[in-house]
Amino acid sequence: AFIIRMRGEEIITGNPAMAFVPGFSTGGVHRESYAAWRDSGGDLVKVYETVPDAPFACSHDWLLLGSLHLGYAEFTSQHWSRTPAMVRADDYDHMVVNIRFSGTATGTMNGRDFHAPNGSIVIADLAAPQQHYSEAADCVGFMMARQDAEALFGPVRALHGHVIAPDHASLLVSYLKTLQTQVTVLPQQAAETLGRTVTDMLSVGLKASLGERVDDPEVRERALRVRLHATIEREIGSPSLNITKLVRTLGVSRSTLYRLMEDDGGVQA
Repeated sequence: AFIIRMRGEEIITGNPAMAFVPGFSTGGVHRESYAAWRDSGGDLVKVYETVPDAPFACSHDWLLLGSLHLGYAEFTSQHWSRTPAMVRADDYDHMVVNIRFSGTATGTMNGRDFHAPNGSIVIADLAAPQQHYSEAADCVGFMMARQDAEALFGPVRALHGHVIAPDHASLLVSYLKTLQTQVTVLPQQAAETLGRTVTDMLSVGLKASLGERVDDPEVRERALRVRLHATIEREIGSPSLNITKLVRTLGVSRSTLYRLMEDDGGVQA
């Protein structure tokens, strides 16, 4: 058995728990922090030119969910740019997704102005120029190869600079925040499933922000199930938690609710 410690208590599980992979941390603000980060060789350093707007500090850790690698990071404010020369010089042909827990970003992506407030999601195409200014930010992001991204989300170039507003991004934002705090009690064998849930939720939020209907029943049902479990977890101690409230919160019929909970032993369980 694998033993982890949480709140001073030992928890025994049959599978190794997930964990963050350390990335880079300045360990506090000091004069050489920015140079050390630029010398670290990470993907962000390779694909962006940056100019700090304050004494520089950052921390960056990875959460590996199968083929999806989430980078949780905190940065002080700075200017970011990817120039046409950089696009021509490197072989990065990816879609970048940046989920902003806090810290507003504003800029231009190949002539398209954008404004991304707290709680929003920004999509960028690394094969196109971009520049933006970011306030001190707490965020998480990931890259997907173009062919993989377009199989799920459609043409990446058309999404360059698209912002998913907080009302449509909230489901994925809250899910990623929960993953950050609960990762040590999740089994490693769940990593692939958790990664697929991230892309499912992104698909749902993206289509909603574009005014489109989610046309994949499996994606829609997986997203509904995650929302259902999150609602129950949040309201479990409330006397008002009942079938009527769940149906209203999810916007589904009673029969759909019962079907979603069949694998959990039924709604009452």
